Amino acid sequence: MDVSRNPGAKSQVRRLVRAAAVYAAAGAAMILPALALVFEVSVAKDIPEGGIAESLQTCLLFLSAVAWASLAARSRRDGKGPARAYLFVAFASLGMFVRELDGFFDNVLWHGAWAPIDAAVLAAAAFALLRDWRATLADLADFAESAHGLMAFAAVFSAVAFSQLLGWKGIWRTLFDIEPWRQVRASVLVYDQNVERHVKNVVEDALELFSYSSLLVAAFVPRLLVHRGAGAARRSGKSGEEAA
Repeated sequence: MDVSRNPGAKSQVRRLVRAAAVYAAAGAAMILPALALVFEVSVAKDIPEGGIAESLQTCLLFLSAVAWASLAARSRRDGKGPARAYLFVAFASLGMFVRELDGFFDNVLWHGAWAPIDAAVLAAAAFALLRDWRATLADLADFAESAHGLMAFAAVFSAVAFSQLLGWKGIWRTLFDIEPWRQVRASVLVYDQNVERHVKNVVEDALELFSYSSLLVAAFVPRLLVHRGAGAARRSGKSGEEAA
């Protein structure tokens, strides 16, 4: 019997406990921004410009860029993993980070200053990744077939597409035009037309927080799980060889 494929019950329990700890930490990292958003909405009754939610978004994107860049550096140093694909995600995180700071750059520099800065990030990414485009293609192909790639794609897609779709004003205008809201508007003497905007902002910012925290978590969870599983398999294989 292949002992490496059939480790003991205690080993399996340890692996499950470690995996549960990793998932618990990931869940905490993803739920804390949502709790901060709930707190801000409860206190401020809105999501103010430069408030907790927007500050958390920029922090999460900056940490994601650092985490993926660190993953790329470690992969390059060890000669394992698609380093160039990790670097690609790091640049993507940095680009979204600059975009989230558009208001800051508008006030400190000039209106629309974020665009040339984002273009500089894009140029740096092109220079770093296209110098050896064949290696970049190979790394991207490996990355696309990995758990890292799936999680990163889901996070980035929900940030740039899903949250933007649900942030479309037309959806909320249609939603608030249904019969129950018509009755509300008819019964209230002074109806605040910004109600739709407030709800839209909460939903859109909540989705963006979820996306950015998912992108940060994606840099750690698959690596931790694969590392633990591989280590357990190696230990089991060695014990099986010694027993033989």
